[in-house]
Amino acid sequence: MSLEEEAELARRKEERERREKALAERENKVQEERERQKGALQYSKGILREGEEEIGRAMRVGREGLKSHLGVGRDQGLKHGGGTA
Repeated sequence: MSLEEEAELARRKEERERREKALAERENKVQEERERQKGALQYSKGILREGEEEIGRAMRVGREGLKSHLGVGRDQGLKHGGGTA
C-alpha cells in the first residue's frame, strides 16, 4: 500500500469518526430535549389536575354553603325570603 493510499484511508477513518461523534452528540441533545419536554408535560398535567380538583370542589358548594361562605344572612339578600323591602 502506498503512502497516498494510507493517507486516504486515515483521512476517511478520521472523517467517519468525526461524523459518528457528531451523530452521537445530536442524539444526546435530542434525548435531553425529550426529557425536558416530558418534565414540562408532567408539570403541566399536575397543574391541570389541581385546577380540575379546585373546580370540582367549587361545584360541590351548594347555594346555602356559598351564602354562608360569603357571610350573607338567611334574611339578607334573598329575593323570596319574606323580608320587607
